[in-house]
Amino acid sequence: MEEQLAAEVKAKNLLRRILPETQWEQFRDTGVLEIHGSHGIYRISPCDLTRVLDAQTRQPRARVCLQLTVPAPVNDRIIAEYLLIQNDEDFYWQTANVFPAVLHNRALVEFLLSALDALLLVLLFSRLQG
Repeated sequence: MEEQLAAEVKAKNLLRRILPETQWEQFRDTGVLEIHGSHGIYRISPCDLTRVLDAQTRQPRARVCLQLTVPAPVNDRIIAEYLLIQNDEDFYWQTANVFPAVLHNRALVEFLLSALDALLLVLLFSRLQG
């Protein structure tokens, strides 16, 4: 438990250091990090899928799920998404699971994410044993 808390503090401190001041203040105040990219505006939240909004209308375009392959603090995922979007946005789209914004069936999304989690867990166990 203590190690997990220390990892969360380190991840939050790292996030604070890499974000520009205005983005850090927005994240600190709202809990949401907004990043403008060529595919739209990314709204990264610690407790929900990343949402991609149209840059002109701010209408939802997609929901994006980027799963880390190891257990990590949520701020590590935010850092990974931020760095990928800022440095190689096309690779981010190739790596992440992208769901169209019109997919409102939360049960289906949760099922797909659960299936992905199970697959990643199987892959992790196979690597540990192999």
